Order: sequence, then structure tokens, then C-alpha cells
Amino acid sequence: MRFLVRCGKVLWVAGIAVLLIISSSCAQTQTPETSTVPVPNPQYEISPPVTMTLTARDSTLDRNVIEVPAGIRLTIVFINADRVPHNFALYRTSEAKEAIFVGDAVSGNDTATYNFVTPDTASRLFFRCDIHPEMSGTFIILG
Repeated sequence: MRFLVRCGKVLWVAGIAVLLIISSSCAQTQTPETSTVPVPNPQYEISPPVTMTLTARDSTLDRNVIEVPAGIRLTIVFINADRVPHNFALYRTSEAKEAIFVGDAVSGNDTATYNFVTPDTASRLFFRCDIHPEMSGTFIILG
């Protein structure tokens, strides 16, 4: 009788193991139709961030054209030398409807560091201070 009980337990454990193996094998062979995991940009993964400085003084920006490579990590050190708040925001067009990056406002006489990845394709974009839209310029992505 002990032998039958022991054999029954062994068969039960073996059956569970087989089911787990089959289940694991099926799960590995299924491929989802769509993936929500972003594909990493190899240039982004390898390259160190490019750092630049942008200064707001007397309600103007110290440059109205910014040129950067495509698909890189960009760090903008934003210096607000005014008494009023400013920010840096990047948009697809001067209509400022489709934002690529919008930085938090920086109080007067303070500095912020903005970090983002530039678009992967060469293009001409638009940047501005959202608080003072006349403070603007062209953001050129080099291919």
C-alpha cells in the first residue's frame, strides 16, 4: 500500500512538472502582435549627453537658433537672469500645439537643468518661453 501511495505522489508531481514545462514552452513560442516596449535608440544608449547653456536676460534669450544632432540625450542648463519666471519649451511648429518637451518654469535669478532626447530625424522645430512666447527661436535637428 505504501508503494502505491508513494508512486501516486511521484506521478502527481511528475504530471505537474510536465504541465509546467508545456505551459512554459507555449508561453515562449507565442509572439505578441504589438509591443508596447520602446525600441532603444542605439545612439542614445551609447552617446553621453550633449550639454548646452541657454540664458534668459532682459526678457530675451541669448540665442534664437539652436543646432543639435538627431537622437541624442540633450541637457540644457537654463539660466534665468531675470526677476520674472521663464522656461524652455520645444514644439513641432511655431503654432506650439504639439510639444516635444516642456520644462518647468524657473523663478527669477535661478537655474534649471532640462534633460530630454532629441527627435531621431533631421527637422526644423520651434522653441520658446511659454510664459513669454515672444522669446523664441528655431531648433534645428541635424541628420
